[in-house]
Amino acid sequence: MIIRYTLLLSFIGFFCFAQGQKKRSHYEFSKRDSLRVKLFIDEDSYNHQRTLPDLSDTTIFGRDIHIGVYDITKVVIYGLYDFSYGRIDITLRANNVDTLLVKGFLKKINFYQVDYSTILIEDLECKIINIPDYSYKNLDVKGSQLNVLNLNNSVIQKGFNISHCTIDTLMLENTSLPKEIYLNDVNFKNGRSSIDFTHLSQDEDLIIHLKNTYTGDFIFNPRSVHFVVDTDQNYDSKIASYKAILKKIDRTIYPDEFGLYDAQYQEIKLLHNGHPIINWIEKKWWGYGYDNARVFGSSIFLFFIFICLNFLSFEFLRKVYCPEKIAIFLRNNNLKYHHKTFLNKSKYRIAKGLAIILYSSYIFWGLKLDIEKINLKYWFVILLIFFEYIVGLISLGYIAHYILAK
Repeated sequence: MIIRYTLLLSFIGFFCFAQGQKKRSHYEFSKRDSLRVKLFIDEDSYNHQRTLPDLSDTTIFGRDIHIGVYDITKVVIYGLYDFSYGRIDITLRANNVDTLLVKGFLKKINFYQVDYSTILIEDLECKIINIPDYSYKNLDVKGSQLNVLNLNNSVIQKGFNISHCTIDTLMLENTSLPKEIYLNDVNFKNGRSSIDFTHLSQDEDLIIHLKNTYTGDFIFNPRSVHFVVDTDQNYDSKIASYKAILKKIDRTIYPDEFGLYDAQYQEIKLLHNGHPIINWIEKKWWGYGYDNARVFGSSIFLFFIFICLNFLSFEFLRKVYCPEKIAIFLRNNNLKYHHKTFLNKSKYRIAKGLAIILYSSYIFWGLKLDIEKINLKYWFVILLIFFEYIVGLISLGYIAHYILAK
């Protein structure tokens, strides 16, 4: 009965094409309504033949679908909802198929012998999907609601993407994932169990790209699993992602990993709140508090900048404020090298340069500024002196904090 029904469908399909019916993008075969499954085979795999392929050796029996006779480019499985029986479960075997696309409504689908295929799960509502124990090229899940996605013991070679999905449980026991995976708008919040990335079988680190995805149920080793929070999403989503990541990392055990994400978190907040200058200072000065040793280099750099400024404006600086010892040194220097010979001029300039460096050190690294000896003229010079002094005090404070913290 089944063979006769299949031959009848083939004859009807051939007759429709012979009558010049408009070319369809897929050939459609369905067994009977009670199967509640339709199988579509892409005609491109048959070099645009105008006759239906012979499916006499391809078995479609019960809920077990076996595709392996032809080198098929694409197979689409549509699970249909039957209100008398509810959703059904099917088993899919596809040995020589490049792409498998599953859509619709299913209770359970088991993939077997899908090595080297690309599996697309799109707009599917399904309780359980089992794709264990095989090695395949890509897995792409879009717009689906899944209770369980079982990838235990699988090897996904090139691409693993989940987008716009709700998944309760993702099983990754002894699974080998690509170096980078993408989770876009995936809801794991209502999961019955955590998403565990600690039992993967791969040797290299895993990079997870996040966009609008909650990571509160993730279990991971921060040294082998790294997160990249997509900047192309709203502020609240980015902040929620960083908060969830930081909550999962023990700062005492993984200080470097915690600092990496917290620095990114602080940068996003400062820029969002309109503080680009403060953000630049925090970032360059001491790496948001996670690179304290940087204060030494930053302080020396600022000190060098002030020395250059003081070289250009020293004649004004000495008239506004000049410590007594430096004033005496400059007077002695003038008397010692007052003869205008080339050698004396060179010695004078060197001595003056050393005096300017000493002057800058006195202001920048000095703990006390004798305000009473400041002459109230050249206000821009007075502001420069106070600015150097305040920046120097801040630098000394950060350096003292670093030393005491050690």
